[in-house]
Amino acid sequence: MSSTRWGSCRGLTPTASTSWTPWGDAVLSRLPLSVVPVVREPYDLVVASEALDDPLLRPLWQLLESEEFRASVRDLGGYGVAETGRRIH
Repeated sequence: MSSTRWGSCRGLTPTASTSWTPWGDAVLSRLPLSVVPVVREPYDLVVASEALDDPLLRPLWQLLESEEFRASVRDLGGYGVAETGRRIH
């Protein structure tokens, strides 16, 4: 059994309207489809806990925590970013 400990970072959360598709409302709004909200599903990025503070990942954390990135994701439609960038140990 491995002794590696894992941590994760909360990613984007598709809203109920797009939980069944990886493309989000940005694509669905261009298609003649109706969507029935079913569920919200969070996505986590999982990394070894010793890598959470690795300097190589610092740009990723800064991006996920930036308001500019969050605004861009919100503009796509269909995604919630309330927990984006939150680290779970």
